[in-house]
Amino acid sequence: MELFKHQQEALKQTKDLNKVAYYLDMGLGKTFVGAEKAMSLNKDILIVCQKSKIADWKEHFFKYYIDKMKCDESGAWCYSGNFYLSSFDHWMKEVKHVKYMQL
Repeated sequence: MELFKHQQEALKQTKDLNKVAYYLDMGLGKTFVGAEKAMSLNKDILIVCQKSKIADWKEHFFKYYIDKMKCDESGAWCYSGNFYLSSFDHWMKEVKHVKYMQL
């Protein structure tokens, strides 16, 4: 997959960072940039997004990282080697017992 110039620039600007957020306008490829950044970190990544975006992330993973993609039976959690994907509502229900998370 080849990224557009603005996507490559976003990755270049964050290459030395291990915690990032990409605030690109709608339709400019935040999913592509975020996924590529996560893959470059070689560590577990949690992606929490709107429930309406879960299908977009899954489609992206299955299209570009199919060899690493797995989902649980409910489809709520997906894992592709270093991606965990969940909606905000599901995440909050699952971790309501967690009082502290080291970032």
